[in-house]
Amino acid sequence: MEINERILGFIAEWFDPHPQIVKKYLLKYYCETCEVEMKDLSTNRKFLKKTKIPPSLKEADFFVGANILLLSRDLKLIDYADSVTRKLLDDVDERAFCFLPPTLYDSMADIVSMIEHAGFTLVDIKSTNFVDYDDMKGAIELMRGINVDDLARPEPAIVMSFRGANSIS
Repeated sequence: MEINERILGFIAEWFDPHPQIVKKYLLKYYCETCEVEMKDLSTNRKFLKKTKIPPSLKEADFFVGANILLLSRDLKLIDYADSVTRKLLDDVDERAFCFLPPTLYDSMADIVSMIEHAGFTLVDIKSTNFVDYDDMKGAIELMRGINVDDLARPEPAIVMSFRGANSIS
């Protein structure tokens, strides 16, 4: 299948504030034309006919776990809708995490730029404090060769999540 024939399918959730419920949709993204359409999964009716997406959204923004703003709705993509999409995106949907101590704050823009130039997409960025060993247990399991004393500091560390092909090697 050529890249210009691809249709990516996702299950998306949207919290409707008026009735205070979470609604699920089938969201299809048409790669060639940069259009989306949505179907309400509870009623099995079309919710949004094929519509051009805003220029701020790119194909790389569509992945499981992403939050996208589409027509004033904050949608969370929670799963693949079909095996074709899963097969196409599983290889490029590897995640990697980067921890930056306060000493590297001045270099953060350069570090993010370097990682993005290597073909990875910044998914999330958070500031957090690791003040004792118990706080770090989960993180320590993911990291090898990092001095724990460098992380257990009163200053916040920056934690970034990236996605891309071969991000774990």
